[in-house]
Amino acid sequence: MASEATGIMPEIEARTIQYAGAWGANHARRLIMLVERIAAGGAYEEAVLRIAAYMHDWGGYEPWKKAGVDHAVRSAEVIPGVLTELGMPGESAALAAECARLHHSCDAKAAFEAILLHDADAIDFLGITGLLRNCSMKSRDLRGAFEKTKARMDYARARLILDGSRTIAEPLFPRMERVLEEFERETGGLF
Repeated sequence: MASEATGIMPEIEARTIQYAGAWGANHARRLIMLVERIAAGGAYEEAVLRIAAYMHDWGGYEPWKKAGVDHAVRSAEVIPGVLTELGMPGESAALAAECARLHHSCDAKAAFEAILLHDADAIDFLGITGLLRNCSMKSRDLRGAFEKTKARMDYARARLILDGSRTIAEPLFPRMERVLEEFERETGGLF
């Protein structure tokens, strides 16, 4: 499995850059770094998870985006066909698709790879990185970015699964809260 996945990584990375630019590729790279910290030596299909990190948002990008279909669901629909085309075994493609499908809604019963991606994705929306990501996604809508940031904090507090994930996230919450409080104070709530 690992050799097939390793062999197609350059193509998966190139397509991610094609569809999502530096935004998507750097998000995937951060997820991989976070997974390595969260996993703390736990056994998982590293090559499959790397592919899932790059492909988990493809359903939100052209040409894969589909009106009325959540991007996580759409990514899970797209991944098996692309990976089969590139020569990855069905079992690995199915695991990568599961990771994508669950990256915003996972529980402790899922495959360890899906849990790792879920937790890493939630953490990537925390801290200063998360604040800036939310602002960039809500261009000219500071209220929307502010509310989305608070919602993502609440989600992470309630839904991170692994102890290692919570350990990474905990120091990020107070930092975010201070910035949001200062922003609200400076603007008088007019944003």
